[in-house]
Amino acid sequence: MHRPDKKIIALLLAAGASSRMGVPKQLLPWKQTTLLNHAVAQAKKVSNRVVVVLGAHAGEVKKTLPETVETITNDNWQKGLGSSIACGVRHVVANHDVDGLLIMLADQPLLGHGHLVELITTFKKENKTTATQYDNGVGVPAVFHNSLSDQLRELNADFGAKKILEKNAGQLEVVAPKGRAVDIDTLEVYHRLYNEHGKLED
Repeated sequence: MHRPDKKIIALLLAAGASSRMGVPKQLLPWKQTTLLNHAVAQAKKVSNRVVVVLGAHAGEVKKTLPETVETITNDNWQKGLGSSIACGVRHVVANHDVDGLLIMLADQPLLGHGHLVELITTFKKENKTTATQYDNGVGVPAVFHNSLSDQLRELNADFGAKKILEKNAGQLEVVAPKGRAVDIDTLEVYHRLYNEHGKLED
């Protein structure tokens, strides 16, 4: 059994406005909770500390989170994902001593703790940044080596960590998502996944 790690912090990005959804997708039902709290639960299984980056709907979303979760608000969340990553990484680096940073999204509920365990196990074994392999490249969830903290803190445009992963491909390990890498970007996708996977606890 994998024990929650003390030296790897989970940074969970949940600052977006979900403009394409029409509702805050962080709060959509999943299993017996919400999409965001499901992601928090998966993160807690692999990390002793979970930091959630809020933005749009911050007050509403924060009320639904357990007190054991650390939250920060990115006031510049409108600038996009890169801005929220930079905000979160600056906070973590300033306040915590870590070996690695697990960056996750709130809208990938099929990538559960089993995938996160595989990422962290590979990271520890190889001592390299370890990312999820996609058909069109690499991305999060990913465990970032401390050596990339400065690059992550400088993100500010509407792109995430993918460019940093690609730039450092020579020092990168990848883990296959085994067909479970689906982002919930529309209500149609949400309803399909919910009907297939989101009604009952595993």
